[in-house]
Amino acid sequence: MPEKLLEQLDEAQFLVKSAVSTGQSKEARLARVCAGLSSRLQEYKAENTQLEELLMREVDSSTTDLLPYLRKCRFFK
Repeated sequence: MPEKLLEQLDEAQFLVKSAVSTGQSKEARLARVCAGLSSRLQEYKAENTQLEELLMREVDSSTTDLLPYLRKCRFFK
């Protein structure tokens, strides 16, 4: 995981664990950290979707390239 994300997770865990708080300032910090984590999660989801699409194109391309060879070897009729 990227270092910035780990720092944000650590900060969020610290804020949640600390029972005694200064009220609104901690809530605001926690809200910012959560918003940052949510934003990063959406980026990861978008990146994952792009990678899945790229992988599927690669698989399709590889399969297409292998079909003549496999037919020649009589694996497929």
